[in-house]
Amino acid sequence: MQDANQLAQNVLREIDAFRPPPRHPKQLGVALPPEWFEAGVAEMREALVPPYPLQVLDYDSQPGAVIEREVWIVADDGDSTLLAFDPGPFNDFALIWRHEKGPALSNIRGDAVGCFLSR
Repeated sequence: MQDANQLAQNVLREIDAFRPPPRHPKQLGVALPPEWFEAGVAEMREALVPPYPLQVLDYDSQPGAVIEREVWIVADDGDSTLLAFDPGPFNDFALIWRHEKGPALSNIRGDAVGCFLSR
């Protein structure tokens, strides 16, 4: 696992490199405008926190069981969602939901910006 400072720098680089996706030729409906993506990335910048470890509940790793795992929180939207780096088997980012039983790992996974925008 990278250190907290390196993780924060990697997230900032990912934000800086993000570009709205082009319209897919088979897309139905109206495409999200570039302004939607720009606003979401601006929200993400405001939500960034110095990375810190957090124990979360994982309902999906072992069917029928709930296990605790450690992830690194990198953003907090101030509402009900955290963005975490999961150094687990996929070494990627995931959304964390706030529940009364404790923070829980979601199955929304991938790059940092994509996860945050999918809230």
